[in-house]
Order: sequence, then C-alpha cells, then structure tokens
Amino acid sequence: MPRPVTLLYPKREHALSESKSESNETGATVVPFPNRRPEIIRTTDIELYEELRRLLPRLGDVYHRDDALCTVAVTTKRGVTKARIRDLSTDALRAFLHNRVDVMAYTKPDKHGNQDTYRDLIPGSITAMLCGDPDKTVPELTGTATHPLVLPTGQIVTTSGYHDETGLYLTPHVSSVAVPDAPTQDQITEAVTLITTVFGDFPWLDSASFAAYIGILMAPAIRWMGGGVSWRVPAPIISANQAGVGKTALCKVFAALYGQHDTTWPAYSNEELEKRLTTAMREAVEPVIMFDNVPNGMTISSTVLAQFLTQETWRARILGTNTGISVPVTKLVVLNGNNIKPHSDMKRRAIPVTLRYEERHPERRDPDGYAVGDLETWLDCPENVKRLMAALLTIIRGWIADGAPRRPVRMASFGSWASATAGLLDWAGIPGFPDSWGDGVSQEDGEWAEFFEMWEQVLSNEEATAREVLMKFPSEMLPPGATTTSGQPSSRKLGAVLSANEGRWIGGHRLVGRVLKGRVLYRLETAEEG
Repeated sequence: MPRPVTLLYPKREHALSESKSESNETGATVVPFPNRRPEIIRTTDIELYEELRRLLPRLGDVYHRDDALCTVAVTTKRGVTKARIRDLSTDALRAFLHNRVDVMAYTKPDKHGNQDTYRDLIPGSITAMLCGDPDKTVPELTGTATHPLVLPTGQIVTTSGYHDETGLYLTPHVSSVAVPDAPTQDQITEAVTLITTVFGDFPWLDSASFAAYIGILMAPAIRWMGGGVSWRVPAPIISANQAGVGKTALCKVFAALYGQHDTTWPAYSNEELEKRLTTAMREAVEPVIMFDNVPNGMTISSTVLAQFLTQETWRARILGTNTGISVPVTKLVVLNGNNIKPHSDMKRRAIPVTLRYEERHPERRDPDGYAVGDLETWLDCPENVKRLMAALLTIIRGWIADGAPRRPVRMASFGSWASATAGLLDWAGIPGFPDSWGDGVSQEDGEWAEFFEMWEQVLSNEEATAREVLMKFPSEMLPPGATTTSGQPSSRKLGAVLSANEGRWIGGHRLVGRVLKGRVLYRLETAEEG
C-alpha cells in the first residue's frame, strides 16, 4: 500500500469557498475556487489531461480570447487598480497550473513495496494540448473595463471582477462610488447642477457642443445598454479656434473618470493608424483612445478610422507576427486639436465638440473666472472625481427608473446610442443634442457649393473633362482636394476628386459623369433636372 501523501510545502488557503457558480447583487460572476489546492495523482498522460481540463474552469482567472487561453493580472499602483490580459503560452500555462494544482507522482517501490510521493511538473505536451483544445471549457474574455457597466436591464455594475454577461473583467478606475437606487428629484437636480457648474463656464460654440460633450462623457458606461456587443459610438472631435481655450482640460476628464490610452495622430499613413488602433485594442485597459494635439487645421479623413468606428469587431494582424486578432470594438476614440474638422465619410462618423474664444491670449484668463477654478487642479482631488462620477451615474439611474425615454436621432450606424443619449440629456434638462449629424453644410460643402456656382457661370450645361475644368477655373475656386501638398492645381487630383463625388447632392446640385472614347466627361445637374 502506498504511504499517505506528504507535501513538502505548506498548504495555501483561499478566500473563496468551494461552491457552485453564482452571481452577486451586481451581476458579476463569482468564480468558484476550492478551499485547498487540488491534488491529482499522476497516472497516464491521457488521464492527467482530462483531469486538468476538468479542473481548469474552477481554478479562477483563466479565460479564452481569440481562441487562446489567457489570464488577468490585476495590479494596483498609486491607488489605481488595473487589469491586464496576459496570453498563456504552453510554458505560461504550465507555470500557471503549477502554482494552483499539485500533481503528485510515486517513486519506485523499495524492496518492501513502500512508495514515497513527490510533487511533479506537468509535462509540456499536456499544456500544449490544453492550449490547442478548440472546445474551451473556460469563460470567454472580451476585454477589460475601467468604467461602470449600465446593462440593458438598467442595472449598474461597479464591482470589480469578471462579469459573465459582457465577458469583461471590471476594475473601476473610480472606486467606491455611491449611487442611490432610486434617485429623488432633488438628487437629480443636484447632479445636473454639479455637471453644469463644472463645465458650463467653458466657451462652447453652441448648446449642441456642450450637450455632445456631456453625452460623450457618459458613453463608456451606457454603451453597454445595447446588449451583447456594445452600441457603436462616433468619434468626438474636440476642437478650438486657438490654443489655450481649454480643450486639453476637457480631455483630461476622460482620464480622470475612466483612464485613457494616449497616442498621436500618424502623419499621412493609414497603415500606421491601423497599427496604433490594434495596439490599443490589444493591450490598453482603458476604454478611451485619445489622439492628443492633432496637427493644427488638419482635416480628419481616414478609411481605417471610418471602418473602426462602424465595425462591431476589429480584425487586424498583430505587429511583427503572422497572428491576427478579432476583438469587439468597445473603445471610444477621441481626437482634439485646433481648428480640426472631419472630412468626407468621417463627417457621418464624428461628433463635433467645438470651443470658440474670441479674445486674444486665452491662456491669460483668470482661473477664478470658472466656478471650480482650474479644472485640472480640481480633478487632482479624488473626492471631486468621485462626485463627478456619482453625478453622471445618478442621472443615468434616474433616467432608467423613469423608463429610459429616447428621442430619435438620425446618425447612420450610431442611431441607437445617439437616440438614447438624446433622450437622456433631454430628460436631465440639458438641451441641444441635435436630431441628426453630418447633414449640415460644412466648410467643405460650402466650397463645393461655390464650385458648382462657378460651374454654372463658366460651363452652364456643357460637359468637360477634369483637365478642361482645371484650365477654365481659377485655382482658388477648385473643390477641396484638387491640389497637391504644395498647393499646386493638379488635373489628376481634380479627376480623382470629381470621380469620388460624382452623383453626390450638395445644395441642389450634383455632378454626373460618363465615359466617351476613353475620356470621363462631367456635367452639372440640378435637382429640378433630376
């Protein structure tokens, strides 16, 4: 008979008791963990594999993402807790299991038939089989979150840990936020007053910009009301007419409430932008990707960003590897700069938040002119950040308790989020969120309207090629994008611009093209003709 197992190291106690999986009052799943370390008597490799596969879901902190096993490493630094996803390679999984499971083996029997036991390493072939098992027995991890989760049921989840319904591992950036279950009218009024007090003194261009900013501040939390995958949210473009107006301070509110992944806008490279978005989606724990200080006056036009904003899943290749990723798009992209604006398709995928200060030297303004003084200094106090988060969540909870009324908003792929946000802001008494976006006459459309007016004067109903238009029109009257980077008119550039905008109605006019003997001829058509 073999002797009783004698371990050569002390037992480790665990806080979670061995019980069936259950959900706590916030909806976060509690992963069961045995009272003591499981022990497996190693016999054959097949039996060891099957036993480890059975135990894997009960060990806690092991998940699968992109068909690969992973774990979550939770660290706390300077009072901020972050959860980072670590992929488990064959060796990493071997170490992970070695720290959680005791695989015991018997020595050869002595001459009396007695055997000793010893703790054995798990063979790499076994962990390789576990990593390669297509039928994953552990929960799916869709990502990490540092923001509260407002669920379709109206429930607000603020407790740290893995959340089964969304597949997110939650570590709130702002912890211990007190939100009333059923906010009173006085509590709602107090919350709205705090928000308008903190942000109302900024030189907003109009009420639409102020409402859009407050709506975007709530977006990381309420976007999960969409259920399954989150609602798609457009990219806010926070722009000012000159430096020092306050756009940087407004952007730091995202960092204070949720944390943000800071990066820079790549110059003339969609490929580089794709790499930066992929890095943020794969590695960043923060829900906000901040493109800070976009070059002055830049027109934002990117097919990569346009696709990113409208897709539910981001698929790309990891830099330096042949491995691809496929992860849900759950991050908010924010851009800020001076006099920046969306272009072309980005106009329907961006939400403008504009500051305009008419006087000179805005940086010399007295901070005492703001109700809370310097906003960045105000945000340095954790209690102020906690009050701000509580105010936002109190408004959301009160709105949900009142039936979550919505107002229809036409905004392409973002209608669900925009309609909910418009209804939320209207309910809270923060007016200005528009009924549609991207339909107004932008500076670019105004330039096209002037181009069409010149066409009527110069060409009337005549057809013309791009080269003929270039010869007959003053360079300053050409449409946007018809010049080279050095500002010289180009028939090739003009041809590409005319082709890209052929058939698009602007102010009751559009270009209609046809091919004749290898040449593309354009003419101007009015709405009456159409």
